[in-house]
Amino acid sequence: MTGWTILGFSITASGITRLLSLVNQGETVEGTSYVAGASFVYPAETSEKDRFSRKAVLNDASSPEYRLGEMGRSQPLLDGKLIGTVPIYAADSPRLKLKDGSAFSFRETGGQDHTWAQKYMYILQALTRVLFTGKAE
Repeated sequence: MTGWTILGFSITASGITRLLSLVNQGETVEGTSYVAGASFVYPAETSEKDRFSRKAVLNDASSPEYRLGEMGRSQPLLDGKLIGTVPIYAADSPRLKLKDGSAFSFRETGGQDHTWAQKYMYILQALTRVLFTGKAE
C-alpha cells in the first residue's frame, strides 16, 4: 500500500499532499482591478507552497475575448512552469454568476419529466421499429 487518503489529505511515505487553493473565484487578481472567474486547486505537499506564483496576462482590447467580457487570464505557475489558467473578468461581470460549464461538471437532468408529445413519439418510433425490423431494441 502506497498511502492513505483521510479528509482530503493524501498521506504517503514522502509527506502529506493536499489540494492547495491557488486561485479563488471572485478574488482580485494582483496588479489589476479584475477578479478571477473560477477557482483553481492543485495537489501539492505542504513544503511546496512557496514554489507557486501567479501571472496575469491581459487580453488586447480589440480581441473577441475582451469584447465578450474576458479581460485576460491568471496563470498559476509552479517553479515558473504553467500548470493551469483561470479567466479573469471585471468585478461586476455577469459571467461570474454563470454555472460551471466544464466537461467534468455534473448537472442533474429532469429525469422522467417528458411531455406527452415526447412520450407519444417514443411509442410511435418503437412501434414502427417493431413493424419494419421485427426487433424491439
